[in-house]
Amino acid sequence: MEIQAERQRQEQRTSHGNGAQGHATPRRDENEAPNEYACPITMDIMVDPVLAMDGHSYERAAIENWLRQSQKSPKTNALLPSKMLLPNHALRGMIIEWRERRQAAGS
Repeated sequence: MEIQAERQRQEQRTSHGNGAQGHATPRRDENEAPNEYACPITMDIMVDPVLAMDGHSYERAAIENWLRQSQKSPKTNALLPSKMLLPNHALRGMIIEWRERRQAAGS
């Protein structure tokens, strides 16, 4: 029931445009992952996202490999103040939720 209500709200938003410009919001395939779910290094959907000190999230294995060879951000090329990585639990939860919805829809 909640999923159906959310879909109706999304359809209403896309059919009414964005208000200020009067343009319809581009409709994205519900099975298509948001760009934020893809690791900027591998371009694959992340499984174990971590937050680097540049403020961006990466797949843990990809950024660990990157940091073995560089002290710079793969996104900004700026020197990182630290090579510390923090688990991005919020992003991981959103990716898991997206995968479960996609699986439930039979994709």
